[in-house]
Amino acid sequence: MTAPPPADPEDRGPAAPKTDPSPHALSGLVAASHLITGAADKQALADGLVKILAPQAVKNFELLKLESSSAPEVEIAVAWDARGEPPVAVGARYPRAAYPGLDREPIGPAVLFEDCLNDPSLPETMRPVLAELGIRAAAFYPTIAQGELTGALVVKFGE
Repeated sequence: MTAPPPADPEDRGPAAPKTDPSPHALSGLVAASHLITGAADKQALADGLVKILAPQAVKNFELLKLESSSAPEVEIAVAWDARGEPPVAVGARYPRAAYPGLDREPIGPAVLFEDCLNDPSLPETMRPVLAELGIRAAAFYPTIAQGELTGALVVKFGE
């Protein structure tokens, strides 16, 4: 185990979530985005997302759908969990606030939460829930059609 780097006297506190995905994550996002826009049906979409994301050590993911860019709720369009039953049900609706990445401005860049248990940009009440689910990191990829936010792909990683 390596020792942490020495404290930086210029440190200004916790950093904002990372918004520039790694090339590996980006290639997965590109493949997923092509699939999202071109899948023949919901089952083909679900099967394709699992094929793309499961080899990347994903713990679970959800594809969220918004009725409009200002909708107060999201619908779970696709959900998958490596252990079997996803923690959210397909078709279930949740308050938009349950997915903080939906209200980031500007809409567009992917957001990576590298340490969900300590990230100050995540609601304090959400952190223990993520810990209980074994989620340590997450990536939030907005889906956009004709300049409007239509949902997001939320990918979560465990230990």
